[in-house]
Amino acid sequence: MAVFRKARSAARLLRDNGLSVTADLARIRAAEFYLARRPLPSAPERRARLLADVLNRWGGLSAVAVEAGDLAGARDALLTPYLRHRFTAASAAAGALDRPTPLEAAVAADSLLATWDFGGIAAALPLWTAATAGTAFAARVAQVGRRAALRLGKLGEAAVDLDGIGTDRGALTLRGDLCDALGRMDEAREAYEGALRRDGGNPYAREVYGFHLMKTGLVLDGLASWHAADVLSGAYPLRRHRPQWGGEALGRRRLMVLFEHGLGDMIQMARFLPRLLAREPDAVVLARVPAPLLGLLARQFPRVAFLDERAREPDYDLFVPSMHLAGVLDAPDLEPRAGYLGLGTPARRSGARRRVGVCWRGHPRQYEATRSIPLHTFARLFAARSVDFVVLPNSLTPEEAARLAVEPNVDAPPIRDFLDLASLVASCDLVVSVDTAVVHLAGAGGVPALLLSRPDSCWRWGVAGPQGPWYATVDVLRHGGDMDWPRLLAVAASRIDALGTAAATA
Repeated sequence: MAVFRKARSAARLLRDNGLSVTADLARIRAAEFYLARRPLPSAPERRARLLADVLNRWGGLSAVAVEAGDLAGARDALLTPYLRHRFTAASAAAGALDRPTPLEAAVAADSLLATWDFGGIAAALPLWTAATAGTAFAARVAQVGRRAALRLGKLGEAAVDLDGIGTDRGALTLRGDLCDALGRMDEAREAYEGALRRDGGNPYAREVYGFHLMKTGLVLDGLASWHAADVLSGAYPLRRHRPQWGGEALGRRRLMVLFEHGLGDMIQMARFLPRLLAREPDAVVLARVPAPLLGLLARQFPRVAFLDERAREPDYDLFVPSMHLAGVLDAPDLEPRAGYLGLGTPARRSGARRRVGVCWRGHPRQYEATRSIPLHTFARLFAARSVDFVVLPNSLTPEEAARLAVEPNVDAPPIRDFLDLASLVASCDLVVSVDTAVVHLAGAGGVPALLLSRPDSCWRWGVAGPQGPWYATVDVLRHGGDMDWPRLLAVAASRIDALGTAAATA
């Protein structure tokens, strides 16, 4: 695309004039909120100074940027596509550094880590390692490499020589993440708490410590740590004119529930709405949700005024993020664990054969790769001819559609929204899905499901065993080490075969 060619040209111009391209990229992520809501001045000198102040933290860089109008133009050319397409432009700009300095290599690594380009990190790691050998940046590049290996499902590679990681806050947080993924929970907690003793004000350390606590069953403690991370990072800056609800009596005040993160997270936290409504019968409860969920949640919770998150907000007195409802409602039991979301009338199915809903991927973004399964690998399940399969991803690529068309027992009906998806899930005897909104919908509706968990299992699915704490009807299939989708699929195939056999002999 032309925009990325322009970004690469801008990257080379900046580098040729002695500026670290990736220094900009590393700072842009932190500055996105600021820049997106503060119009950039039109005067080139003021524009360059603002960008330099926001993006640069190395001596002398600001003066160079202000004095050289052509560099300011190049900086803008790099900034604009990165803000709009950061998951691609960061890689394009970092890829222009074929002979990086040690500083450039380290910041390039951080840039791709910030954009979750783990494959890009793995590809460039030998170059960066060579560029930083014997320098103060070598340890940071090695840490980024371990993080990429962790998120690519290569837990063994990521955890080699854990004692050699280091003892600074970043190293201890990484050690905690690795031990948490490996199920070594005592070691993980020790590492996280060590990181917080060194830097208790670091939002990331607070956040991942909260995830760890929730994963081990300490949900309210984990939410408290997560809330502390939000405060430290300045989350919800546009809400500062309204107080965040802390659980006090609402009376007749108006409360806005901000449903956040992924669609699955929103379905997961919707379980607490009945408890909220029962505890605060006189309050006016509003909720902002993405358009795809509006119909489903509004049908289930008619006392809540659901709003499209893109619409202008009405007035309200307090707000609460949906992920913090369990904490403010003091609900460590996480009830209800099933059946709190009506799925509607089951979609029509032909014949009496058992039906299995399947979902092998989430959104096709690069950072979803570790929780998605290639369709050619997943398709081994379709060998079970005694059951019918229904496809639950809401859109298929041409390649996926062609691959599924050759399977006689696989149906791929159109899915317009979550009402359609819920109806299909309701028609299934079993759902087999990776960690995406589909499995949350099945669990919330009380439909039996098999979760094909990613190697570094998400906090919500617990540490071990066949079930996590949030859904009574979802069984969790775990890797127990490096990514091994064939083993998990073999277990799922056995369950599907048993389902078909039971139907045939009934």
